[in-house]
Amino acid sequence: MSDLVEYLASFFSNWWALVSAGAFFGIDEVAKRHWPALKERLDAIPETTRRSFEVIAIALAILYSGFASWQEVHSALKSSQGLLTKAEGQRDAWNKLIMEPGGLNDQIQLLKGQLAAANAVVAAKPKEVIRYIPSERGTSPPTTELRDPDMIYQLGEPVASVIVARVFRDKGIVTFEQIKTEGKLNLQQPFEYRDYVLRYMRFDAEGDVTIAGQRRVQWVNVICNIVGKRQ
Repeated sequence: MSDLVEYLASFFSNWWALVSAGAFFGIDEVAKRHWPALKERLDAIPETTRRSFEVIAIALAILYSGFASWQEVHSALKSSQGLLTKAEGQRDAWNKLIMEPGGLNDQIQLLKGQLAAANAVVAAKPKEVIRYIPSERGTSPPTTELRDPDMIYQLGEPVASVIVARVFRDKGIVTFEQIKTEGKLNLQQPFEYRDYVLRYMRFDAEGDVTIAGQRRVQWVNVICNIVGKRQ
């Protein structure tokens, strides 16, 4: 029943065609009052022919009103189907981006693994404590110093982060796959990494950019000499 009500509401929203066709039934009176010449021509048309034209006009008006109602619904349906197809395409593209090999899902799992490994290294690394030698005045010992094992320090301050460091004690060198700094590390001066005092020798590549006024420098495949041990 509700479908019929909806159809009738849509049908009569296109009622102007019916009104236009129905006007044929009152055209005689209008022509008689305002256009006598037209009234004479209408009177010359046989009555049966006139009635046939009026019936055909009404039938065409009903047909058009039904078609217009169907067209409104059909257009709305096509629009909804187009939006649905677009949404399904976006969903499939997103799923492909996430699930394909090397996609976001694999990258997230890789990052989780790296984070877990880093946490394990930090948990296993003993706290580094500055050795205290009492002075004659008996001053109190300094506070405990905690250092990030993946940071480079210079003048007691963290100045750069490192990725994949390798220590070759027999050769007296330490290598880094990458060193990243915000312009704080001075390679011309000695710096500290974990228990070692290092001096820069060479690198394979350098990247230097400034973003929002902040300078960021990155060196790749860096080789440093071990010049001492941190006290």
